[in-house]
Amino acid sequence: MLNTLDCLVYSPPLDAHIRKKEPLDNHRTWEIELRGCSIWCVEMLRREIIRQHTDAENINAILIDFFLYDAIKELEATNEEPIPHHRRRTIFY
Repeated sequence: MLNTLDCLVYSPPLDAHIRKKEPLDNHRTWEIELRGCSIWCVEMLRREIIRQHTDAENINAILIDFFLYDAIKELEATNEEPIPHHRRRTIFY
């Protein structure tokens, strides 16, 4: 969802890999970068929400993450997902 919102941009090779719906390998550079960049991106979104809406001090990364997850699942369910989500087999995400 972060990519769909233009908050996170993939490198051309990673973008092509994701569009082919190929799984990301465990503990490889792309997987680690996606995790780290996604965490930082959500934190930046949180800070911007608080900056623009001072009464939203209770907003946290978990709430934003749940919102983003639900939003992309809705797009996916209606086949409106602009880019496939990255594939990663794990229970630890």
